[in-house]
Amino acid sequence: MKQINFIKTVPPQCHLALKQWIIFSTALFILSVSIMGWLTAQQIWIIDTLKQEKNALTKHTLNHATADERKKKVMESKKEYEKKAHKITTHLHRPKNPHTLIQSLNQACAKNNVTLESVTIQKHQLSMRGLCTQPDHALSLIHDLNELPILTNSTLISIEKKAIDRGTQKSALMCAITSDIKK
Repeated sequence: MKQINFIKTVPPQCHLALKQWIIFSTALFILSVSIMGWLTAQQIWIIDTLKQEKNALTKHTLNHATADERKKKVMESKKEYEKKAHKITTHLHRPKNPHTLIQSLNQACAKNNVTLESVTIQKHQLSMRGLCTQPDHALSLIHDLNELPILTNSTLISIEKKAIDRGTQKSALMCAITSDIKK
């Protein structure tokens, strides 16, 4: 080849090698860009699915959080109710509880055929009135009242005859009893 304006021209073999190098480099560049694009698309797809899962779990967790708060409130109210129930049961099972005293009075009266009319409980004194058919019933009631662990010194104050029904002329004995309540 001739030199033109003092420039050496490239031989035809080099032209062919240069053409092959440009085609190969361009193909390699296009292939590497497409592979990188495919990998990037996969990463973007994975990130998108993870975001969707995160949003679904967040919704589920929010529901769980409200349910957990409700559960805590229920547990707190349950503890409060258990404390109140414990106070009530301890009060009911105390020996000096008026409810247990009146229950034991009713049981003693029913055992001795005495109908309880009235009960007055003061600080350390119990007064009661009852109807019985025989004086022995009142005496056995006094004996049973003395056996109760909370009462002492049960005494019969009075026995009076009282008409129950004026039409049939039935009558009963009204007995008045006092007892001391143990301290």
